Amino acid sequence: MLQQHGGGPSPVGMHPPFMMPPGFPGGPTNPNEAWQEFTAQDGKKYYYNFLTRENTWTKPKALIDKEAAIRENGGVPPPNMGGFPGMMGGMSPIGIGYAGFRPSTATGGPQAALANPQAGQKDKSRPVTSNAVAGTPWCVVWTGDNRVFFFNPSTRTSVWERPPELYNRPDVDLLVSKPPPAKEQLSNRAQKRLQKEESEEEEVEEDDDVEGQDSDTSNSDEEQQRKIPAKSPKKKSRKEKRSGAELKTQSDNHKQPKLALPVLQQEKPIDPAIQAELEAQREREKIPLEERIKQFRQLLEDKKVSATSTWEKELSKIVFDQRYLLLSAVERKAAFDAFCKERAEIEKEEKRKRAKEAKAEFTKLLEEANLHGKSTFSSFSTKWSKDTRFKGVDKARDREGFFKDYVEQLYKKEKEEKRKEREKAKEAFVSFLKEQEDLRRNSNWAIVKKKLDKDERYRNKNLDSETRQKLFDEHIKTCPEPTEEEEAEAKRLENEALEAANAAKEKALIEQQANEERDKERRKSSTNNNSSSSSRRRDKEKEKGEKIVEKTAEEKALEDRKRQVEEELGEHLKERNREHERHKLLEHEQNFKALLLDLIKNTDIGWHDGRKILKKDSRYQNCEFLDKESKERHFREHIRDLERKKRDVFFQLLDEHQHITFTTKWHNAKKTIVEDERFSKLKIDERKLENEYRDWMDRRHRQALDDFEALLRETKIITYKSKQMITENEQHLRDILAVLENDTRYLVLKDRPNERERILDEYLDLLDRKGPPPPPTRNEDPDRRRK
Repeated sequence: MLQQHGGGPSPVGMHPPFMMPPGFPGGPTNPNEAWQEFTAQDGKKYYYNFLTRENTWTKPKALIDKEAAIRENGGVPPPNMGGFPGMMGGMSPIGIGYAGFRPSTATGGPQAALANPQAGQKDKSRPVTSNAVAGTPWCVVWTGDNRVFFFNPSTRTSVWERPPELYNRPDVDLLVSKPPPAKEQLSNRAQKRLQKEESEEEEVEEDDDVEGQDSDTSNSDEEQQRKIPAKSPKKKSRKEKRSGAELKTQSDNHKQPKLALPVLQQEKPIDPAIQAELEAQREREKIPLEERIKQFRQLLEDKKVSATSTWEKELSKIVFDQRYLLLSAVERKAAFDAFCKERAEIEKEEKRKRAKEAKAEFTKLLEEANLHGKSTFSSFSTKWSKDTRFKGVDKARDREGFFKDYVEQLYKKEKEEKRKEREKAKEAFVSFLKEQEDLRRNSNWAIVKKKLDKDERYRNKNLDSETRQKLFDEHIKTCPEPTEEEEAEAKRLENEALEAANAAKEKALIEQQANEERDKERRKSSTNNNSSSSSRRRDKEKEKGEKIVEKTAEEKALEDRKRQVEEELGEHLKERNREHERHKLLEHEQNFKALLLDLIKNTDIGWHDGRKILKKDSRYQNCEFLDKESKERHFREHIRDLERKKRDVFFQLLDEHQHITFTTKWHNAKKTIVEDERFSKLKIDERKLENEYRDWMDRRHRQALDDFEALLRETKIITYKSKQMITENEQHLRDILAVLENDTRYLVLKDRPNERERILDEYLDLLDRKGPPPPPTRNEDPDRRRK
């Protein structure tokens, strides 16, 4: 647990390297004696307690007292002061590469070398150097046996294999290829120092031998002991070593780390990446920030950095460019994020622009294809699928959508043009009728049309016979009344027309009979060689044929007479025909509606697609009396009926779940009803379904408010005196609420207490304004109620 001693913040995570864990055998047991001084990466001193695991930047009082005691004893620590067998006196441990480097102690991993300091002195597999890799969180760590592994202090992970982030990195290749210098490759100064200390150790051993052989030389030893402190505190420590074999063994065991660590620190080569970063930092001071950001953004553009990529993926593209070092690590990341954001907007706009251009080219292709209102996408795609403008639209769904929109516009345009042409044809025909000065109110259309049928305005293809007759009937209503002579002339002409028609029919009938006679004679001559039985049978067939011919002639005569009667009946017969047509039209409407009920069951389908489905059914032919407008109108009505039925089913489903109220959110209500079979059969769009749910919530809310108002009217305890009684004593209000709480119409508004209270106050104010009710024997004054 980290604590704070003094003014500065505690060095979080700065556990001193090469030291034993708490409770190590041979270490101090008093917490005041467990403090040690260490140096951080920035050269600042910090202090660590191996028993309490406390870190602090401020020197503890126990350590200050310890140093004062050493100075009072002439540099020799008191005999009762504990020490660490893993640290030599006067040695200042240095962290490996940076503060907080603390590899895990997992067995078999590359960090196991730091788990036990004593094992590290005997085993050369512990880390000796660490170099950070610029632009990444990884460090290259060398061990004493010339092995290398990679350490990530951010995630506290160590691996033997090179991480993917360090692939294709020349600086990492350099760090991995050059191991730290061995003991034989130390500097001359270090070698001399090593030889000097070895010679001093030999002198110590000789002195120990002399002391063991001759005990009479104690006086000379005492003099030598008095001289040693005067020369150096180091001599005194060796004198103490000579006094006990155990202290000598500890000195021999700690001799190697005492020499190795300072030498490694002095001979450590400068990291090229760090040196480049320092040089770049000096260069940054000469160039303005705006210019450096501009050059870095140009680097990103030159390397074609993707707007959807990440910093880690694109780092390998830009890290070796000189412009990479123009910004600091934080500025680089911020500039990269801003570049990606702006680039994403640009690419989005370019994509939108390309889609717009592709749609424009596709529309030109549609215009060149000479389509009409009934063209199909399958035939269009078969003919134009190899065109570049067709392939310019990536998605087939978009192509078909554009095609349908275009064809629908064509259909509407053609429909409007036909309507205008029909109107023009009607106007031309009416003007043509006005030019006929001999028309009277009793004019017969059958006679008049024979005079008009040679004119182009009569034979216009946009006018059918029924429309012409309808326009004629409307026109003759405005014509003058005929005179007696004109009536007689009209009757004469009508009779002549009838006679001519009858004569033509009789002539046609005679010619038909003559042709049949000639055919019989030919058949008779060709069958003279047949047997008598065949002749009799032929005679019978001849007689039967004559009867059929006679019968046919009679039927034709009846039809002629019927036509004459119809012409004589005039308007009465026409009205009967119109009634017949209305019944026929009604029958076709019923057929079309039945067809819609059987085939159209999806509300998302449009008229253009629905008509294709209806035409595939043979019953569609029985709806020929209906024009396109009527069919489309019935189709729209059918779709609205389907939507209304689905909405009623949906509302009924919501009403059946009591815990779904008008305050329930849609996503919570959906979880409740999604498992219901009726919900799965609705097949309504999600957005439309949510809108329907909002309508249901509004309806339920209004219903709840109306029910609550009805409850207030039914509550007998609430009278015109209630407001005054509540003002005088609130107990009356509590009595009213106690009665209301027993009814669900009050409880359903528990989530809207403000509305409930507002309605109650308004009702109390209304009763207070009305005053006492009138006696039951007289009618209430209506003006009083309106006040």
